[in-house]
Amino acid sequence: MNLSPTIISTLILVHLVTVILLFILKRSSILENFRSSKNHPASQGDTAIQAGGIVIIPVSLCILVILLNSLTSVTFAIQIASLIPIITLFFVGFIDDLKPISAFFRLVLHFLSATLITFLIYQLTGFSGLEEMTSLVGFFFPAVFMILAISWMINTTNFIDGMDLFLAISILPGIILFAFLHWLFDSEIILSLGYLILLSAMLGFVWFNRPKASIYMGDAGTLVLGFILGSTGVYIFARYGSIAGFIPFAYTLVDTTFTLIIRIINGLNPLKSHNQHAYQIAVKNGKSDTSIRTFCLIANITNTICAYLCFHYNHDLYWQLLLGIISFSISTYLFFYLRNFTFEINSKAT
Repeated sequence: MNLSPTIISTLILVHLVTVILLFILKRSSILENFRSSKNHPASQGDTAIQAGGIVIIPVSLCILVILLNSLTSVTFAIQIASLIPIITLFFVGFIDDLKPISAFFRLVLHFLSATLITFLIYQLTGFSGLEEMTSLVGFFFPAVFMILAISWMINTTNFIDGMDLFLAISILPGIILFAFLHWLFDSEIILSLGYLILLSAMLGFVWFNRPKASIYMGDAGTLVLGFILGSTGVYIFARYGSIAGFIPFAYTLVDTTFTLIIRIINGLNPLKSHNQHAYQIAVKNGKSDTSIRTFCLIANITNTICAYLCFHYNHDLYWQLLLGIISFSISTYLFFYLRNFTFEINSKAT
């Protein structure tokens, strides 16, 4: 795929439209109900708007659908099947930003969305990259893993929207990698275009999410972003047999997983909103926002490099395991460093 003038102009347009709409939202009083966060993130001000996703997701989807219809032969059925879970998660997140809804209800929708897209991925790939695995255990267990992976990625992305610029530094390296990887294959023009458009919109969001942030993504955006990232990770796994699609987000996956385990160990409700992620506890323990973002950015870039190498050596199990271990080891060390190497719950992080 070449970056034609049409595509470059489209990416610039997406960026400008995103910035303009977010600026209007910032100055408007329409979204006053989005100014309070149920999680009350560590560095978020009381005046921050939880509505970035209300702009970024619709703008990205509209432009992508227009391009798909003009540049590719994607069937209408595939477009609808892909859009149903995205639109569902968007509206669930939108409602949840206004008035918190049942965590169980949200989880059910996450699993249903993940199940639908896993079925679609199977239809597109036939799990061609997992022939050896499916010959041993069949299709059921890989499919269950994919559903769980997507569902967990949805929640993971939702949990990191809690510090100025933290969401951006957590997912932008992975988005850039996905756009680059799919750009290498002419048959992957759809995914490459999608991530380039999403990248343009996210860069527009960064202007308002940088310290001191005036706009956060909110559930309407994070649920959809997590779904898209998780689905792409699963697609890469199903088609190429590579775990490269998960490695760029190793730190956020480690943080979310260990935080859940720690809460269970301490007898706390794992479904209840809280401020006990490592980066939030680090802020409360006196570490500066800048140092936390810097450490996490370095880890995320390192993980993304490991992910690229993992994709490059996707037929070599040894390299896959080695790069995965390196990435998740770095992320685990950073997690415990931010928590001062303790499993205890910080009393200030309720």
